[in-house]
Formats: sequence, C-alpha cells, structure tokens
Amino acid sequence: MKAGDEIRSGSDAPIKPGNAMPLRHIPVGSTVHNIELKVGKGGQMARSAGASAQFAAREGVYASCA
Repeated sequence: MKAGDEIRSGSDAPIKPGNAMPLRHIPVGSTVHNIELKVGKGGQMARSAGASAQFAAREGVYASCA
C-alpha cells in the first residue's frame, strides 16, 4: 500500500492488500490477516505485525486457514 490508495471493505471490494471482505469472497490460497472467528467479535487470528495465514480450504459455511 502507498499514500493515496483506496481501501474498501465489503463483498464487492476487489482482492488487493488492505481491503476487508468475508472469507466466502476470497479465493482459496490467498494470504489473509486479522481473521474473525465469530462475526462481529473482531479479529482474533493473525493480528500482530507481519503475521498472516493462508486460506487453505472452504467447505459449506466453514473455512480453514493454515
């Protein structure tokens, strides 16, 4: 990211660094951070500086990150 970049959130946000969206809209294999375990509770996984998780699988309403 750099100064002037647009940051978006929601289902219609493009797949690019800084944007936030539900895991159901993110392609499997993507690197993600600040993952919520329960909707609305706030990020609980991969929150520290430089931390990330790889979105490994999706099955029904469940997602798996490694």
